Amino acid sequence: MTTEGADNWWVPSCGLSGGSSGGPWVQPMGNGVGPVISVNSWGYTTSPGMAGPKLSGTSAHCVYDAAANSTAFPVSAADGDAGYAINCGN
Repeated sequence: MTTEGADNWWVPSCGLSGGSSGGPWVQPMGNGVGPVISVNSWGYTTSPGMAGPKLSGTSAHCVYDAAANSTAFPVSAADGDAGYAINCGN
C-alpha cells in the first residue's frame, strides 16, 4: 500500500474493480479485526489498482465512529430526513 496524493491510499496491481467499491480496508489486521482506514473507492482505467480515501484524522472518520456507536443515532420513524449534528471537535 502506498499513497496517492495527500488524501488517498493506493493499492497497486490488486485486481479489484468497480464492483468492489465500498469494501473496507482494515489495517493493521490482528486476530481478524482492526480499524477501518479506508474503503474501496476509485481507480484508473489505464492501470490496475484501487484507491481509497484516508479516513484516520478526517471528518469522515469522525462520522464513521459516530455511526458505529449505536446509541448516537436513535431510530425513530418520525425522524425522516431530519439528520443529526455531530461534534467532530473541529
